[in-house]
Amino acid sequence: MFSSGAAVQSVSADKPCRCVEALPTATSATLDGGDSLGAGADAALDDFDEVHADKHLFLAGTQRLGAEEDTGDANEIVLFEYLEAGNKLETRARMKHPGEVWQLAPHATRRDLLLTIAGTGVERQGMLFRFDADAGSLNELARVPTTTDHTLRKLLWHPPETSAAGSLGGEDFEDDHELSERFLAVHDGLVRLWDVEQSLTQMDDIGTCSLPSPRSLGAACWDPHHIHEVSVGSGDKVVGIDLRSMEITRRIDGAHKLGVRDLDYNPNKPYHLVTGGEDRRVKFWDVRKPDQPLKVILAHDHWVGAVRYNRFHDQLVLSAGTDSHVSLWRLSSISSAPLLGLDDDDDDASDVGNDSDDPDDRDTDAHSKGGASTAASTSETADGLVKSYEDHADSVYSVAWSAAEAWVFASLSIDGKLVVNHVPSAEKYKILL
Repeated sequence: MFSSGAAVQSVSADKPCRCVEALPTATSATLDGGDSLGAGADAALDDFDEVHADKHLFLAGTQRLGAEEDTGDANEIVLFEYLEAGNKLETRARMKHPGEVWQLAPHATRRDLLLTIAGTGVERQGMLFRFDADAGSLNELARVPTTTDHTLRKLLWHPPETSAAGSLGGEDFEDDHELSERFLAVHDGLVRLWDVEQSLTQMDDIGTCSLPSPRSLGAACWDPHHIHEVSVGSGDKVVGIDLRSMEITRRIDGAHKLGVRDLDYNPNKPYHLVTGGEDRRVKFWDVRKPDQPLKVILAHDHWVGAVRYNRFHDQLVLSAGTDSHVSLWRLSSISSAPLLGLDDDDDDASDVGNDSDDPDDRDTDAHSKGGASTAASTSETADGLVKSYEDHADSVYSVAWSAAEAWVFASLSIDGKLVVNHVPSAEKYKILL
């Protein structure tokens, strides 16, 4: 039975924080399926998995300007565990980090590997670490080459879903592990694809693609259904890039008037993604029909800082904003498995919205029934707001679903307050029953 309250913990008493990520619950022994790390490293990793398997683990980073690594005032990466039995968060490790932590990117299958973005607001450096949570150590392996002309905004590991062989950089790869060594770096004005060598200390530049806008806010996501494609926010646009040719193959112009701040792919329904922008809106898209969103929600009173699909049940979507609110939305009508009670005779949900030519007039109020397509739905299954969580008092730029199960998620506000909440039990049973 879920607790009705939130679990709250302070990441830092005096340092701002921007990013939280769930630590994956499973691992592979090595990146290449062999012994590239050595027997000692493999044994340590196996021990870590045995101890921490199926736990709610979250990483958070601090972001204090001028904090020195060699003093007690250093910025840190902190590992937390959420304990359902006592509904509480406990600190498991604190690891010093060089510079402000702007992003955390744990490897999807190797929990001892971590990409971060460090530095100030303009001068940022990508870094690859091996970390030992039990020992509280963070060991730098390599740095991502950068240029001062293009600020680094986001790093993305290649996803592990590689059942079909992909072709990247003109080469065909059938080994999942070779693909998992690659990552994407999103900069202002361009993206770069990198390959990490087996030593984990060198990186090779595979290719570069220029973006249509010189401004990027770090919105990017790998397509889980098509491993050679990524979508990236570039100014007010969303562009799709084919990494085999390093060319833009799709684009959504004017996705958000003031800029795209975050995006995420639907994990269960190909070609569908959600975006959040500085126009306060959350929008849902079929990228094959970029002229009009499937659904528009006026979700927050200020910027939308983060949007995330539930990895298991794509009816559920989280959004977080600089208005300090975290919102849980039900978007059943455009999900892969609409809830009972919805009119799903039409397999195409692209008719959601009004007839207005102005996209802003197609907004769905957070307290309304969710658009024309849900008019025949019951109030219990109609698209709309499930719950607004008001545990924060400052801007929220990051949310993360737990990797251990479908119903737990974390949010982090800029003042360092980490909160873990649950999907309401009633909503859970609507989906499961």
